[in-house]
Amino acid sequence: MSGTQTRPVVVGVDETAAALRAVRWAATQAGRRGTGLRLVHAVGTDGDGEAEALRAAEAVAGMPVTVATDVVSAAELLVRESAGASLVVLGTRGHGGFSGRMIGATVTTLAARGRCPMVVLGGTDEPAAGPVVVGVDGTQTSDAAVAFAFREAALRGTDLLAVHGWTPPVSYGTAALGYDRADDVAEVVAARLTGWRERYPEVPVTREVVPDTPGRVLLDRASGAQLVVVGSRRRVGYRGLVLRSTGQYLLDRAPCPVAVVRSDHGD
Repeated sequence: MSGTQTRPVVVGVDETAAALRAVRWAATQAGRRGTGLRLVHAVGTDGDGEAEALRAAEAVAGMPVTVATDVVSAAELLVRESAGASLVVLGTRGHGGFSGRMIGATVTTLAARGRCPMVVLGGTDEPAAGPVVVGVDGTQTSDAAVAFAFREAALRGTDLLAVHGWTPPVSYGTAALGYDRADDVAEVVAARLTGWRERYPEVPVTREVVPDTPGRVLLDRASGAQLVVVGSRRRVGYRGLVLRSTGQYLLDRAPCPVAVVRSDHGD
């Protein structure tokens, strides 16, 4: 087992019910990976409430945990902890701290500077069955996301649905220009999956090339999915994240957990 695979799953904890749900989800992921679970909490002013939140999180985890606390922002603490993590998990619809559902400072900072993939939970519980869905754009940006998605499908013993959304050209009369492009794109998508299909032969794979925007296509497939995985990248020479419109769209709307895997995270 590689060093990355033995690193713990890190989950952000605050005083909300959403954070406890995130702890339960993260504990399941740690169990699948055979790794530890690390609870991370940014210390504020409510000492008693925060201590109770950590005790509740430890009880919900149902497994041995380690705890990290510090008097820094949630974003800074998560970025620091991500350096030794295999995955960072955030909850949904909180009032601040770790559980903010929208693309706020914590999510944006972690996506830009975190050292491992990040998962933000959706508004509903993860279904017991259903595929892992990954967006494939045919470039290196999505390669790390594809690798992550294959591994997640293998850990869950489920199928992988690889989706590419594209906007077809304008049709004139009865002749649709660029009709052959769908076949060309399908070949590119297949090529991006080939090496990973060989590495994970036990994972059934379905490919879809759909004439629509990637965000809408992935959101449609997110219904009933266990996880949706999207790629992102850094700008060269820029500290921030290019969390493309697809990632923003899904994080704001998807009912299931969404994993954001930056192109430099690797497998």
